[in-house]
Amino acid sequence: MTITLDGTNGVTTAGITLGSTAIASTGAEINILDGVTSTAAELNILDGVTSTTAELNVLDGVTSTAAELNILDGVTSTTAELNILDGVTSTAAELNILDGVTATAAEINLIDGGTARGTTALADGDGILINDAGTMRMSTVQTVKTYMTAGVGASTAYGAVGTYTYGRPLAVGSMVQYSVNSTASNIYPMGGDEASANVFTNAANSISNGVKANSLSGTWRAMSPAWEQYGDGYPGLWVRIS
Repeated sequence: MTITLDGTNGVTTAGITLGSTAIASTGAEINILDGVTSTAAELNILDGVTSTTAELNVLDGVTSTAAELNILDGVTSTTAELNILDGVTSTAAELNILDGVTATAAEINLIDGGTARGTTALADGDGILINDAGTMRMSTVQTVKTYMTAGVGASTAYGAVGTYTYGRPLAVGSMVQYSVNSTASNIYPMGGDEASANVFTNAANSISNGVKANSLSGTWRAMSPAWEQYGDGYPGLWVRIS
């Protein structure tokens, strides 16, 4: 016998109870259960769920298996924290890269473009993260230090970059003064060269006006004050920087 709960003959869902609980669901809502294969134990998992219909509807169309959903069992993240994943386009394989990560939230947040800076002293054995041709690797401060200092001061060739000389540029006009950290080109070293035996000829340590020593090419930085005028002047200490 079929009983239609549509008001015919005064029979409706109103007043129907299961146990001591009155049924308030409509026929359409009850029909949602049509074809459900869950066991009573599985349905009892919903006992006490306080989610709204809208919140449960978020699961509409989910293709995850029970095993995949069970991964969330025990998750203590808040809704706001889970919502961070909203719009994530990573594949399962990409997300699985995080499998086994033991970093804390604070450690991962260090990568998040923050502006906070620490004052932790560095030691040779400390680790440092580098991008090695597209692959992130850990190295040590000592390795970076060795790389950064490689070649510094390695060349002692006369006039090479990184070497020093005591002399000054040569002016052909009015006086030019050089303060510390100023730069100049073509420095004439004190003492001249062997070929011409040109030297600083007077007590003021100036180059004599006339025949001059060969100059050193490149750009030099003054490490002490110097000045020049018409071939005369006072030399200073210079370092070649390029």
